[in-house]
Amino acid sequence: TGINFAFDKIERTPNTLNAHRLIRWAASTGRQHEVAESLFSRYFQRGEDVGQNYVLLEIASENEIDTDLVERLLDSDADVQETRNDDAAARDLGVAGVPAFLAGGKFLLMGAQDSDRLTRFFKKADEKHPNKIAQSLRISVLYHMTNMTILDILFLELDKINIFRGPNPPKNI
Repeated sequence: TGINFAFDKIERTPNTLNAHRLIRWAASTGRQHEVAESLFSRYFQRGEDVGQNYVLLEIASENEIDTDLVERLLDSDADVQETRNDDAAARDLGVAGVPAFLAGGKFLLMGAQDSDRLTRFFKKADEKHPNKIAQSLRISVLYHMTNMTILDILFLELDKINIFRGPNPPKNI
């Protein structure tokens, strides 16, 4: 997957509510994926506690996000309920692990997958509901991939099978 897991460095499982809030805020800057990558790297490779605000502020800074604003937001309850609602919605869909992918609001695939498996997943979803999935394909990454190269490969493969028919193919996830 591109990640060298260092589980021996992980001392505790952090509360990730604020990390998810940071990902939400990063979406407004177009850096959502970079922030998610940083969070995964900091936790899985370096064993850092991504539940600590100082780690989140470092990640924001590294990704050119206004740290003064992020600090104020972290000190408030901004987006706490929305983030909890997103989590509850994911659990209602049956998400019990990460990453999880939702295609067309109907088809759920959980766990890390290679690009071939992801391609088959989206192709099968498209076959079950022709054009509906393709025209309104909304890929919801309920948690973020740890390796953007896999997503790049996936989109190349999906393009080959012409799953993104229609005038407005997704530009990013």
